[in-house]
Amino acid sequence: MTALIKDVFQTHNGNYGSPRVHKTLVEQGVIINRKRVERIMREERLVAKAATPPRTVKRRIYERLGFLA
Repeated sequence: MTALIKDVFQTHNGNYGSPRVHKTLVEQGVIINRKRVERIMREERLVAKAATPPRTVKRRIYERLGFLA
């Protein structure tokens, strides 16, 4: 089971958290509880990347002018 979870996680470049990993496994026909996926990911230290907010035009202008680092 751990190998399947790691495979899904790595296939999606670490972008999938436990809910999406669980959903993907269920779509593949694997019967597994969401909390078990959470526990295995926690034990294996698999943490999804945090989403970054989109960059706005105003922010880019401020960065060019040197107001933001």
